[in-house]
Amino acid sequence: MIKKWADYLISEVSYDSEHLIIVATRHQDTDQGITKGQPIDRLTIASDIKNGLFYVTIYSGKNSWKKGHEIHTFSIDGSPYLRIDKNKVPMDYLGDLPESSFVKSLSTKHIILKKRQKTSTRQ
Repeated sequence: MIKKWADYLISEVSYDSEHLIIVATRHQDTDQGITKGQPIDRLTIASDIKNGLFYVTIYSGKNSWKKGHEIHTFSIDGSPYLRIDKNKVPMDYLGDLPESSFVKSLSTKHIILKKRQKTSTRQ
C-alpha cells in the first residue's frame, strides 16, 4: 500500500474580495488514486483540520499530481483562517493554485437567487 499524502487534497481555490476562500476543490487520496474533485467551503476545511484531518495542496503535472503544502488553520477573534505559511493574518492563502472550477456554478446560482429575491419582493 502506498502512503497517502493526506486525508484530503486541495487542487483549486477561489477567494472573495477579502481573500477568504469562497470554494475549494477537494479530492481524496485513495488506494485507487486521487478522486475527482468536489466543492468544499472554508469552514468545513477548518473544522476538519481542527478535528485532526490532514489537508495538503496538490498541483496538476503532465500526467500526474504533484504534492504541494500542508494546510494549517488558526483563529483570530474566533474566526478561522486557512494558510500554507505561518503568517497569522486575517486572510486565507493556499499558494498559487488555479481558480476553482466550481466558482462559476456558484456565482451563477448567486445571480439566479438574487433575481428570484427581486421578483418575489415586487408582488
